[in-house]
Amino acid sequence: MAVPELDIHHVKSGQGFIKGRYDDSLTRIMINPEYVRSVRIHLGNPLSGDLWSNILESIVLILSQCTKITKLALYYEPWYGANYSILINQIVRMLERGTIRFFGLYSTCFMSSVRWKQKWDSEPVPNFLFNAVFGLSDCCRYLKRVEIAMDGIEGPELSNIQQNLSSIRSLTIVRAWKEGDFDRTKWASYQHLTRLHLAYCNLAHANVVVDLVGYFQLLEELVWDVSGDATSDSAPGPPKPGWSDLPTALHKIRNPLRSVHFEHALDWELCVLAQIPAVEVTIAHSDETRVENVLNLEDKSFFGMKILRVLPYRDRSNDSSDRLEDLCNSRKVVLLRDAMIHYPCVCCHNPYI
Repeated sequence: MAVPELDIHHVKSGQGFIKGRYDDSLTRIMINPEYVRSVRIHLGNPLSGDLWSNILESIVLILSQCTKITKLALYYEPWYGANYSILINQIVRMLERGTIRFFGLYSTCFMSSVRWKQKWDSEPVPNFLFNAVFGLSDCCRYLKRVEIAMDGIEGPELSNIQQNLSSIRSLTIVRAWKEGDFDRTKWASYQHLTRLHLAYCNLAHANVVVDLVGYFQLLEELVWDVSGDATSDSAPGPPKPGWSDLPTALHKIRNPLRSVHFEHALDWELCVLAQIPAVEVTIAHSDETRVENVLNLEDKSFFGMKILRVLPYRDRSNDSSDRLEDLCNSRKVVLLRDAMIHYPCVCCHNPYI
């Protein structure tokens, strides 16, 4: 039986099951492992004693039999003192083998929490897990796509990402970068990166993103959601007037991106992000006036834009809707009201979210 995707679950009772074929023992696979290409491992709260070790050994046995995996994702529930070493060693061996092209690391504690839940700030960061994978260049050299959704990457962990993932084409970071340095000189060449997605990253100010777009010359797709720390005294401000005439303006030193997607951006942040040239621009915010203001600010805002996507109508009687349509028509830009919000925020509780 050909099963391209495999889910391995460990729930709090210690019971494991494989999606599609249930079996009381994780060690007996009811499918042909040669057909498996994608594996998702779901770990609940660690159990005490031999039971936890047996579960991990069973998962490792399954992974060792699935020799043609190209996608591997680990969903874990953070727990102080948990021993994942046997599983981590197996994952490292698989990555070093070079068949895995996609790797994802997700905190279920984080993913199940609402935006402002304090539980996020108390999540223990599994440094041993993170460093075991991203701290070894042999593990990272074959990866093409990486997704990380966890809390509190800083210092050495950030350096590992900057230096050891230079061959990837798609990088997604959710929440993780709260401290550290986004200085582009600390990044490796990243000459293959075509997609960058940053969400809830405090250090990813709009100015920093503009700088990274100029550095990653092959970047084609950018997603920026609820990032930066607008309340910080160190938060950068809007660009100076006349930025589009400078020889270092992005539209003069690189080709437009294929698409950009921005959510919940403040006025000054949109003014900064408008320096990014792009063919398709999505601005997901309930206040349409912000979009109108940034387009009126500079005629080179979002240079090369041909399609503008905004949220569906909230109030059709609002004059700003007509003004935005007129503004787009004058710039020969197609206006579409079909934008979607990835991360609902307290600033925009709309009927279509």
